[in-house]
Amino acid sequence: MSFKEATLEVEDFKKVPDVQLYYSKATNSLCLQAKNEILKKITLYNIMGQQCKQWILKPTDEKKLALIVRDIPMGVYMVKVETSVQTVSKKLIVY
Repeated sequence: MSFKEATLEVEDFKKVPDVQLYYSKATNSLCLQAKNEILKKITLYNIMGQQCKQWILKPTDEKKLALIVRDIPMGVYMVKVETSVQTVSKKLIVY
């Protein structure tokens, strides 16, 4: 029996985009900030997986964004953020 010395590695590791988001009750908006990414599309899903809203964004160098969600009822949502690099999903609580 012989053993080979080897290390575990991930070949195609992609950095998760640095995207922050939060709900602003004062402005009834979904606020996003992307540090080194270009935001392309934002999709809002309810907890049952139904699409509630979608925003397709024009390419811009703007790193901060506020999207009005006035007509969305209180609850827990998933926000799918598509950037120039990849797609990330985050939880959002509207209160």
